[in-house]
Amino acid sequence: MNTGDLKKKREIQFSKFPPGQVPEAADDLKHLEELEVQPKLEKRAVGVSYDLSTHTLRELDDHLVDRGFHLDNTLMTKLTRALTQRIINETFKT
Repeated sequence: MNTGDLKKKREIQFSKFPPGQVPEAADDLKHLEELEVQPKLEKRAVGVSYDLSTHTLRELDDHLVDRGFHLDNTLMTKLTRALTQRIINETFKT
């Protein structure tokens, strides 16, 4: 596996309520090392770029939930998260 395979770009979607979460969440995530963050207000999302050797999407989701943010829980978002996690688990299976 080459190092390019470890670079990931994802969007973390937020619930409609409470409003105003995206800028606050983006500011919170900017304090994490080796993570690029881009708020996407029109999509109620935060774009993140990271290397799988330092972060995972699940870790970032858990970080935000632990701080009181409300992530989008629509069926499509749940399926996307589950698929992403399964691919990561399969990729790094030893």
